[in-house]
Amino acid sequence: MYKNAYLSGQYGQSFVACCECINREPSEDSHKLYLSTIIREVTIRKHSPTVKYALRCCLASSVVAHQLFAFAWQQEFQLAPSLKPLNSLLDVRDYEAFKASFDPDAAEDCFKDGFLLLGLQKLTFIGEEFERLVTHLRRFLLEHEGSNDVFLPFAAALAEHCFLREYALSESDSEKSAVSALKDKIESGSANPFDIAVYAAYHPLYQLKNTAGINDQALQELIAQQIEYPLKEEALKNEIEVISPIKAEVSAAVREMYEENPYPRWNTITIMPKQADDVRGNYLVAGCGTCKPTAQLALKFPNLDIQAIDLSLTSMAFGMRKIQGLDVGNVSFAQCDILDLDKLGKTFDAIDCSGVLHHMEDPVAGWKKLLGVLNPGGRMNIGLYSTMARRSITQAREYIKEKGFEPTPDGIRAFRQDIFNLPEDHPLKAVSMRIDFYNMSQCRDLVFHVQETTYTLPELERILDELGLVFEGFWLGKPRIEALFKQRFPEDPYMRNLQNWAKMEEEFPNLFAGMYQFICARKEEVDTVNPTWQGILDGKLFKLTGQR
Repeated sequence: MYKNAYLSGQYGQSFVACCECINREPSEDSHKLYLSTIIREVTIRKHSPTVKYALRCCLASSVVAHQLFAFAWQQEFQLAPSLKPLNSLLDVRDYEAFKASFDPDAAEDCFKDGFLLLGLQKLTFIGEEFERLVTHLRRFLLEHEGSNDVFLPFAAALAEHCFLREYALSESDSEKSAVSALKDKIESGSANPFDIAVYAAYHPLYQLKNTAGINDQALQELIAQQIEYPLKEEALKNEIEVISPIKAEVSAAVREMYEENPYPRWNTITIMPKQADDVRGNYLVAGCGTCKPTAQLALKFPNLDIQAIDLSLTSMAFGMRKIQGLDVGNVSFAQCDILDLDKLGKTFDAIDCSGVLHHMEDPVAGWKKLLGVLNPGGRMNIGLYSTMARRSITQAREYIKEKGFEPTPDGIRAFRQDIFNLPEDHPLKAVSMRIDFYNMSQCRDLVFHVQETTYTLPELERILDELGLVFEGFWLGKPRIEALFKQRFPEDPYMRNLQNWAKMEEEFPNLFAGMYQFICARKEEVDTVNPTWQGILDGKLFKLTGQR
């Protein structure tokens, strides 16, 4: 029922029906998977226990990407009567006013609410009011004296939230002093579990001395996140093959940035229920980062031989740990610059290079290197920044340069607070509506990057022509936009005219807020597709606009 409603454009009806199905069959993964596609099309305006429970089930699931539910979770949090002791404080700006208004006894049930705890553990929130509330609650816990079993689950969940965001929250001088004292207490062995959880909301536990002594049963998830996993990632770096040293100046600067701030840290991915076992061949992920799309690809196509390369060992080690946790064995890792691709000694049936070329000194030179290792009939998935969609980012980069913010944790925190303090109608406020703004590494990638180039669609069309390539469609995932395109340009049924897309972008400037994510092929091979790429298309892991 909910599928038919969604396909007919009745997104709200589809959403409600899907939530009802989850309530009736909470262990049925297919409902959660479908909700993960519906959720982006709906707005929750009224509290519903059915919706709240469905969202909680999705956040407890291992088969859906949790972050897809963040906006819906925030809407339900604001509406839920049971969470009023907390959601009523979203508009309180000053900490002293918050402390005067906050009643911890009234909030006791909130601190045990599974919906709230899972949201903290799994999600990054968007919006100044949510960041402010989390910051105030963290400071309240720090100032709360002694052990408290009521607060412990909440404190641990809050610590997991802060780690997930890499401690992008600001902190006062008094907090810094109190956290320093707490560190001494933990390292001396005199801290209780509550102390440890509160400290972990400010700094990661793996940086402490004598972490082996931190083993409380109530903090097992937190200990795994902040001690076991980072140590495992450090060990995994030694298992990555190094093809060649990173010599190019810009490449070395980009590598250093991602060693300090791997991008992006992620929690879960959507796991499609049906594998495509018959798809075989060689697939290159050029610039795999922390391997989120790579993991999804490997799960969907278990017999595809995937080669992942990146400049950053730290990023790949994170991805290796996550992929090993998914019991995936068809991904090989190597540290390699795209400029040195020929040293791999391999060619590939399909290539993914998304969000990488625009960070090279000469993106076209890198693109040519990719083309040189692409097998006949192969396809490339390319992701490049849109000049139009990145206007606020470009302005933010200029603002950072003007103000002298450094790409350090303190510099990034200071920049973020500056943005929060700007008038609501300031054009730079648009930056704070991007999810990357709320995580330390992602914020650095967003506006502090050492190298960035953006493109217009006419420029992209020219480069494709220069390389002897042809555009075959975007990975868009926006059914309303696709329907509108077909209405406007019925003469372009396969949606492959970039001039038409340029007109669409003029009308919808944020259409490509992520990137231009598209497929291209050699001009002479438009009607020739190798079996590997055809199998990937048939597997329907992604939907290509105008797909034949």
